[in-house]
Amino acid sequence: MFYEVLRRWGVTCRRYLFETNIYYADTDAYGVVWHGAYLRWLEKGRCDFSEALGFNLAELVKQD
Repeated sequence: MFYEVLRRWGVTCRRYLFETNIYYADTDAYGVVWHGAYLRWLEKGRCDFSEALGFNLAELVKQD
């Protein structure tokens, strides 16, 4: 369903890549990223991807 909507908008790319820094605070004593940190990165990716598609998230919240 999601990809169908993207196709209607003329979006052919199905992925969006962004780079981020991994901070020491995001890891455990063994240097493994804590699983909860992924949620922040997923949200960042969602917001960046939405803005790349031309959506203003603040405006969408107001419409809700």
